[in-house]
Amino acid sequence: MASQLKVDTLTGVTTAGSIDVTGEGNSTTTNLQQGLAKMWCTHSQAASYTLDDSFNVGSIDDNGLGETTINFTNAPANANYAVNVTSGSNSNRRTIFNANNTTRVKCETKEVDNVTNPVDTADVCTTVHGDLA
Repeated sequence: MASQLKVDTLTGVTTAGSIDVTGEGNSTTTNLQQGLAKMWCTHSQAASYTLDDSFNVGSIDDNGLGETTINFTNAPANANYAVNVTSGSNSNRRTIFNANNTTRVKCETKEVDNVTNPVDTADVCTTVHGDLA
């Protein structure tokens, strides 16, 4: 018989902020908090420069052609977090990140064939994994 659990808060017994989840096959566990994205967003660098959807993003800044700063609402513990950035509107473009710190991450979109040429693009997607402060 299937069951349903409805709660507003999950808290670890040993450590309040740590909950282990049993993985597939019942042989390993994963720490729930370590596996969650700490920030994600989709935005457009096109003329309207919009933040389409986000989690833990206070604002975005247009730093010029192809350059975006994504400002965190809640800071990470350090600047050693993992970042994944993609741009889906054009296969001839790539988006990279640089200059991370605990208040923001910067993204730059460039042409694949000319990496010195910045370009605005739609559908830039960014995800951050790491520890929150």
